[in-house]
Amino acid sequence: MRIKGIVQKSLREQYRSFWILLLTLVSAPFFVLIYQLITQGYTPSYKIVIVNEDQSITDSGKTINYGELLTKEIISMKDTLQQINFVFSFSGDRAQATQWLRERKVNLVVFLPDHFSAGVDSLARGMPGKIRYGFSGDLTDFRYLLSAIWTDELMKQYLYPAIGQEPPFEFREIPIGSSGQRSDFDIAVPGLMIFSIVMLMFPASIAMVNEVEKKTILRLKLSKLTTGEFLGGISMVQVMVGIISVAMTLGVAMALGFHTQGAWGAVFLVAVLTSISIISFSLILAAICKSVAEILIIGNFPLFLFMFFTGSMFPLQISPLFSMAGYGIGINGIMSATHSVSALNKILIMDMGIGDIWPELLCLCMLTVLYTLIGWWAYRKRHMKVQ
Repeated sequence: MRIKGIVQKSLREQYRSFWILLLTLVSAPFFVLIYQLITQGYTPSYKIVIVNEDQSITDSGKTINYGELLTKEIISMKDTLQQINFVFSFSGDRAQATQWLRERKVNLVVFLPDHFSAGVDSLARGMPGKIRYGFSGDLTDFRYLLSAIWTDELMKQYLYPAIGQEPPFEFREIPIGSSGQRSDFDIAVPGLMIFSIVMLMFPASIAMVNEVEKKTILRLKLSKLTTGEFLGGISMVQVMVGIISVAMTLGVAMALGFHTQGAWGAVFLVAVLTSISIISFSLILAAICKSVAEILIIGNFPLFLFMFFTGSMFPLQISPLFSMAGYGIGINGIMSATHSVSALNKILIMDMGIGDIWPELLCLCMLTVLYTLIGWWAYRKRHMKVQ
C-alpha cells in the first residue's frame, strides 16, 4: 500500500530532523525534573502573628488572661494539623505586626483586644457579652485565607469549652480520590504529560510542510497519492512519537516519586486521542505555512496558548460559558488539551475511571473532527491541489 511507503518515508524524515524530535521527546520530562527539583525541598508554611493586647481579669483572687491561655492552647492544638505547617509567633506591638504584613513576612495577624478576657468571662458566667477579635492580612492571598480559616477553627476549639458551650457542629474534610495525599509535584504531572503531546505541534506540522518546501510534494501529487494517504502516513508516525513522549514523561515522574493507581487503559486512550487532536490542529498550521521557518515563527503563538491556557503548565480555572451534562466548558475549551488535562486529573489524581471522563472524551473527539475537517480542507487546497 502507498500509505506504508509514506510511513517509512516519514520515519526517515523524522530521524533526519533529529534535534526537533529530541526537543519534542525531552521537553516535558525536562519540565517534570525541574518541577520536582523546585518542589522537593519546598514545604508551604503559613506564618501567623498573634498580637495580645488583652487586659487580665481577677477571679477569686486569681489573675487570668484568656489571651495568653488561648495562644498557648493554639500552639498545642496546631500539632494535630499534620499536613499543614503553621508557624505561630507573638507580638505586643500592633504597628510592628502590621508592618510585617505589608512586607509579606507573615500571612496573618490576629488581634486580641484589651477586653478579650472580660468577654470570655462574661459568657462563662452566663451573662450577656461578646468575644471580639480581629484578623488582618492580604485578602487576595490564599495563604491568608487558609491561615484565617484554620486559626479561627483552633480558637473556637478553645473558646467553646472555656465559656461552657460545645460547638453545635463537627467539621470533617473528605478528599476526592487520593487528592488529600497529593503533593504539588503530583498535581502537576497530568498537565505535563499533556504538554509532552502539545509539543507534537512542531514536528507534526514540519513533517507536513517539509515536502512542500523541498518541492517533492509535486512528485507525490503526480503519483496520484491522495491527501488521506499522505497525511495518514505522517500522522501514524507522529502518534507513535506522542505515545513515546507521554511514556517518557510518566516514567521520569514515577522515577522522581510520582505514584498513581489510575486506570492505565484510560490514560492510554486519552494520550492517543490527544495526539491525534494535536496532529489535526497541526494540519491547520501546516496549511498556513509554506516553510519550516514559518512554522517555527508562526507556530509559537498557538503553542503558547496550548501551553499556558489549557492547564498543562499550571492549574487554571476559567468561568464556564455553558455546560454539557454538568461539565462546564469555558473559552479555553476550544483547545482540545484543556479537556485532556481535565481527564488525566480525574484519572491520576482523583482515581476515577473511563466512565467518569466521557464528557472530556466527547469534547476531545468533537474538536479533533473539527480540526481535521478544517485542516484537511485547507491543506488539500493549499498544497495538494494539482495545478
